[in-house]
Amino acid sequence: MASFITKCSFCGIAIALVVGLFGFLTGDMVLSDLAGPVPVLGEGGYDVKDLVAPSASGTKLQVLAWILGQWRGGRIIRRALLNSNHPETLRQLSLQVDERIPSLDMPIRKTELHEGYADEERAQLAENPTQYLSQLDSSKYPYHSIEDYHRLYVSGDRTPTQVLKRVLAAVGEFNPTIKAVQDLLPESVIMAMATAMKDEIKIKGLPNLLGTNPEAPLPGKPKAEKENDPVVQALLDAGAILLGTTTMHEYGVSPLGYNSWYQGPLNAFNTSYFTGGSSSGSATAVAAGLVPFAIGFDGGGSIRIPSSWSGVVGLAPTFGRVNFESSSTPVFSTIHCGPIAATVADAAHVLKVIGNTKHEVPHIYDSLYGPDGRPAVHLHALTSPQQGRKVTVGIFQDWVHHSDPEVYRAFERTLNALDWSVYNFTMPNMGAQALSHALTISAEFAKVLDYEIIPRLEPGSQVSGFLWPTAGLHGRDITAVEKLAMDRLKGWSMEQW
Repeated sequence: MASFITKCSFCGIAIALVVGLFGFLTGDMVLSDLAGPVPVLGEGGYDVKDLVAPSASGTKLQVLAWILGQWRGGRIIRRALLNSNHPETLRQLSLQVDERIPSLDMPIRKTELHEGYADEERAQLAENPTQYLSQLDSSKYPYHSIEDYHRLYVSGDRTPTQVLKRVLAAVGEFNPTIKAVQDLLPESVIMAMATAMKDEIKIKGLPNLLGTNPEAPLPGKPKAEKENDPVVQALLDAGAILLGTTTMHEYGVSPLGYNSWYQGPLNAFNTSYFTGGSSSGSATAVAAGLVPFAIGFDGGGSIRIPSSWSGVVGLAPTFGRVNFESSSTPVFSTIHCGPIAATVADAAHVLKVIGNTKHEVPHIYDSLYGPDGRPAVHLHALTSPQQGRKVTVGIFQDWVHHSDPEVYRAFERTLNALDWSVYNFTMPNMGAQALSHALTISAEFAKVLDYEIIPRLEPGSQVSGFLWPTAGLHGRDITAVEKLAMDRLKGWSMEQW
């Protein structure tokens, strides 16, 4: 998403201000008129356009943050910039949605085939609990996987205590450089797999800062949480060793992942590079080999981006698959909780645990799945590759080509090396769907972040919080008409795919 943002200079901001003031005075400030022909729902070619958003650093960034966030006229500029991204297309397309298709807030649909797979798997696992362990030679890979540790423990070659001591020693040696781990818990009496959590989830005994300034916590934040989130508790109940929290970008509003309060994290392969974000510390901790898996959150790529930049596996599960719930991590219609791991198999093993989490009271995810609740997680597809069998991957070529040339070349080299079977597909109205998602998460952030908080954030977060297209307070400038249009398009999109 970040590669689709057009950078604007201060000259562009000045132009936006003039346009915004003119629109405000003439009464056309809010809803922009349609520019160009009326878009047709379900038709047309690739329609994703670069998004318009400002770019600045240093003193200019501080000035820009004040103008957009604290100056009373800032909302005029914000709305003018929003109109530059043509939200009017969402209104036009929503009018073409079949009236029999309901508007959709939470993107959820009941599944039908899960029970057969789940029942079959439960019976098989009762006879052979390790049947899904990979038969691949792990010595060819740069990381020790969950399965590697499991085999060591079962064989008696290593004990969890020995492994944990080495993990803690590695954290002490490497973390001062890569700054992936933020806070450490005291050593647990439960010995198994070491893991860490993005600082976006409640952990008993630790503060939940969401990447904000640890020296000046936000009002109302407890010094230490009194209970664990269901995801944390599920992993502990399964025997995981929780080291602590990982560094994240402040409030998760940047794809770069860097947090100025902690001066990190830094890329595990080259500390001159960014990690990607916002689950940056979790990806770095896995890439550095500190832990075989960590937990992240994803609303616009925050698991997938740092995982790809760090050369590890990131899984943003189907919406509602993982039941997380805490006061600091409200239920958005766009947020997913999932694992970052060394291998695909490891990610599946972790999902098996966190995908069946329960809560003391009914959860909105369960109600959205109907009376039967969420389906049980199964590992039916996690089997050793058959001889000569190829993996098939679907690729939206126009979307991939929208990246920078060097990125596309790297993608193409990787795909050729994997020798996978490719299925090319297209998605009509992708530009409108992308913009709808961006503005939806903006509105959801605006719902939980007050203006009073903004000046306490670092300048980059202030600007991102107001304008970054996939997470920000731009949501305060979205109209009710546009929100209703987005829900209509979401309902239509779910019917297509």
